[in-house]
Amino acid sequence: MSSPSASTPPHPLPSRLHASRPPRLHASTSSHASIKSALTLASLEDSGWYQVDYTKSEPLIWGRGEGCAFATEACITSSRTLHGFCNTAGATACTADYKAKGNCAMSTYSSALPTAYQYFSNTAQGGSLAQTDYCPYYQAYSNGDCDDTANAPSGTNYYAQAYGTGGMCFDSTLLYNGYVYSSTARQACHKTRCTSGQLELSLTKSDGSIEWVTCTSNGAAITPPSSAGLQGSITCPATSTLLCNPSSCSGLACDGTSDCNAGVCTCGTAFGTTCGGTDPPSPPPAPPPSATFASQCSDTASAGWQCVCCLKRDCAYMTTMPSMCETKQCCNPIGAVAQPCCEDQL
Repeated sequence: MSSPSASTPPHPLPSRLHASRPPRLHASTSSHASIKSALTLASLEDSGWYQVDYTKSEPLIWGRGEGCAFATEACITSSRTLHGFCNTAGATACTADYKAKGNCAMSTYSSALPTAYQYFSNTAQGGSLAQTDYCPYYQAYSNGDCDDTANAPSGTNYYAQAYGTGGMCFDSTLLYNGYVYSSTARQACHKTRCTSGQLELSLTKSDGSIEWVTCTSNGAAITPPSSAGLQGSITCPATSTLLCNPSSCSGLACDGTSDCNAGVCTCGTAFGTTCGGTDPPSPPPAPPPSATFASQCSDTASAGWQCVCCLKRDCAYMTTMPSMCETKQCCNPIGAVAQPCCEDQL
């Protein structure tokens, strides 16, 4: 898959990959999988224009459990490349969510990129999308989706692949027996399922039948049984356990409660609730009228009210006959802003 043509970089955009810049929550680009995460819904809710239902959010795999560095540090440094990103133009790999085959899309621009987006010694080199702060990452091929049967090979299925619902991408050296074998890994699509929390993938044998094998641990290399008629091995995703339960909130305060939505705790300070499954507090009852009047100043104020005794204007308060200057009580709810209601009655 060829990279987009190089061009002069546009004006620098805010970055979610650098701590000094605000996060980008929506971008004017598309990918092989559109995820409506809890973060997306929260940003819509915070706009004040929308009410959202967090139970409809979808799990976001890329970056899950990788710590603050994934959001605050550069995607590529001299010592490491964050998961899903890449530093070699044209290199092939599975996409970060393991749903498609892809390659490392990079471009060389006509001038140096802004300083914050320079990840290589060649300062004009970077990812093909400005929306990702020029971070190169493994972008899916147009025919790379593993859950689309239309992308299955039309000829001999040399690598025992199986496309369709639940299809995922794996690094593999599998090859049917009888063909010249190479240990160089490539990407292959296989349908998957989860059994007792373990990821299983299907291998299509040369006779067309299916052999299921199990990922016993994250990143495990699996050698199929000899009965499968295959040589080589296939590597399980580094997040096999997560892929089998992407909506869990394991290790978080809301795990196992209704506050866990698609792997995110939709509770805490930002949501105005306490994490742990407690429902948000009921809205307080409608406040009583801002002011009311009792029949006599001597009447006892009702619970929750504070009252003052209203006096007639220009009336000298006489200790011997106070009732001659008193009118009615002016009352306000305790804690409410007091209303100047006495003068309204004079």
